[in-house]
Amino acid sequence: NQYQVRDSNQKALELLDLVFYVVIGIMMFLCFFSLQAGMTANLFEQAKEVGVLRSIGFTSARICVLYFYEALLLVFASCLLGIMIGVLVGFTMVMQQGLFLHVQTSFYFPWKQTLEIFLLSLLCAFMSTYGPALQLTRLQISQIFRVM
Repeated sequence: NQYQVRDSNQKALELLDLVFYVVIGIMMFLCFFSLQAGMTANLFEQAKEVGVLRSIGFTSARICVLYFYEALLLVFASCLLGIMIGVLVGFTMVMQQGLFLHVQTSFYFPWKQTLEIFLLSLLCAFMSTYGPALQLTRLQISQIFRVM
């Protein structure tokens, strides 16, 4: 009987993990469009800076990597802040449940979901900057200054 309860709990945890994976994927998909719009607007607002960078010798690839790092920093900072807030709320709820129900509960940190969040963030940062940066840096330097 004890093994049946353990199996039942394991199946429930696996189902809950699957639900969280799907929710994380949907959220990252929706956030991607916001990041895409923001990075595209940022790149075209900074067209003159891109032109100056190109004129002093930066290659197109280097400029694309520079804006990728900018998007990556923005996304990782957001993910880290969201994870910290979620951990704080989750820990508070676990402690509250233990206090009210007088049941010993343990805190669990979802490492797999955190890894999924950061991997999807990496993908979103790349996809949101590669197209607009490449589009802008493929222009000749004189054309970049006329973009705005």
